[in-house]
Amino acid sequence: MMLRKFEEIPITDRGAPIAKIIPLNRGSDMMSGRMAQLERAGLLRVGKGEAPAELWDSPGLPDFAGMTLGLLLEEREEGR
Repeated sequence: MMLRKFEEIPITDRGAPIAKIIPLNRGSDMMSGRMAQLERAGLLRVGKGEAPAELWDSPGLPDFAGMTLGLLLEEREEGR
């Protein structure tokens, strides 16, 4: 998955949009509030650029026990 700068990411529940993740502008009200305090305290580091391309090619963590698929199938059977 390759995201473009400032791209919004929709979140869906069974195909129906329920939320979206949007890029945070460093000059926004959120940044000037609590996030800025956390950054000054060293508890948060706000990115200053794009993620390296290699990040999107990384394989992720292995699921040796197949738990992810099992949980998804269980949800499907329960109608969630």
